[in-house]
Amino acid sequence: ATSPISPWALRWYVPIILPSFLLLASYAVTELAKWKGLVGKAAGAAACAALFVLPVIRGLPLIRQVDHRGMYDLTSRLAGQMDSGGVYVCDGYWLATPLHFFHGKNTLSVSDQNIPKCREVSGLMERWVEEGREVFYMTHGQKPFVAMLDFVETGTAPYRSSRLQHERGGRPDRVRELDLKVSVYRLEPIAEETSEERVEHFVDIGENYFGLVRGFDPPKRYGGGIHGRWTHSIAEVVLPWPGGDRDVALAVMMGGRRPREESLARVSLYIDGTRIAELDVDNEMKQYLFEVPAGASDRKLLRRAVLKVESTTWNPNEYGFSGYSSSSGVLMDWIKVGF
Repeated sequence: ATSPISPWALRWYVPIILPSFLLLASYAVTELAKWKGLVGKAAGAAACAALFVLPVIRGLPLIRQVDHRGMYDLTSRLAGQMDSGGVYVCDGYWLATPLHFFHGKNTLSVSDQNIPKCREVSGLMERWVEEGREVFYMTHGQKPFVAMLDFVETGTAPYRSSRLQHERGGRPDRVRELDLKVSVYRLEPIAEETSEERVEHFVDIGENYFGLVRGFDPPKRYGGGIHGRWTHSIAEVVLPWPGGDRDVALAVMMGGRRPREESLARVSLYIDGTRIAELDVDNEMKQYLFEVPAGASDRKLLRRAVLKVESTTWNPNEYGFSGYSSSSGVLMDWIKVGF
């Protein structure tokens, strides 16, 4: 099973808890055996029975649970549709590991994603595509977005299973139900946008790592379904952009989320170096709409543009908030690009 409870068990139960329990229990049974009479024998028998019964009761969630049941069937279906010479980049080890060891596929696991790692992986994928190799990306989350590649969906597979879940410092005694859809994308060089129909692209800042260039904190979840990232004084993200001379409607969900003692965030937005807006951003999360003229992007990246966000900053650590940058700009949730 590809489950995070394995290192949890190795770190705590195997070297510490199990030996300590066995030593203490053996000592207790030995001392009880010294008692004479019916009471001593009964106490000894009860202690011996408890040695067998209590671990079973405590371990029932572990004993009856089979983590990731159906994983082999899922990977077998996926492997049957996979090119034998292709490279499969997987969103996490849970797909990459069984596909490689059970089915002999060339896989690369991108787990614990961060901006530098995803930029390096993006470079690898671009190089492989340029070399003419078949490259695919597999994920149960949002479709990635990178600077010089298109992700074309080639298939999906449902996956319903369960696994044990535990909180930090607690026992893995809760079962988490999984209801996922695994999508497979073929990576292709980007091409000119030829359709005249209006399209809209959605970039989830909280979920997407590949499109981020610099200046973003790790994602955080807040109430109201907000899953975003704090910018630094300067942050950049790659966005889909029309290949021809077309105006663009840009929608940005963001907020300052600052204490009353702090001034509102002053934000400037740039597309490929051209300033398209300068405004004060309210503390509440709001959708801001911008009409971007066709000449704003210099088209250095075909069908791509870089959005730069410059913002005044504040220091959350001075107000007792931990886990934040000492120079935080605005909280960004998502961006919509329509053209």
